[in-house]
Amino acid sequence: EQIKTVNYNVAGVVPTRSAGEIEQVVKKYIPGAQISYKPDTEAMNYFRTSTVDVFDDSRAREEWSWYAMYPNLDKVVVDFVEEIRSRPERYGIV
Repeated sequence: EQIKTVNYNVAGVVPTRSAGEIEQVVKKYIPGAQISYKPDTEAMNYFRTSTVDVFDDSRAREEWSWYAMYPNLDKVVVDFVEEIRSRPERYGIV
């Protein structure tokens, strides 16, 4: 059996993106999108002083051929836009 590890770290889009970067990609696909922010001061202070570790997902890739379905932010946004458009009622859009 190829599975040798008990726990795996897996990551999605690396590196972690900022709200501004996400906004730019959203506006690429929805040019008229109006996006506003209401940052939580406590959370912002935490992220300013902490480091973001990159997950090492090499064992998952090696042992069970894991891969990120969404290797970049564009693919995440495109999929989510399609999801919202196909099921607006799930997201409170009437």
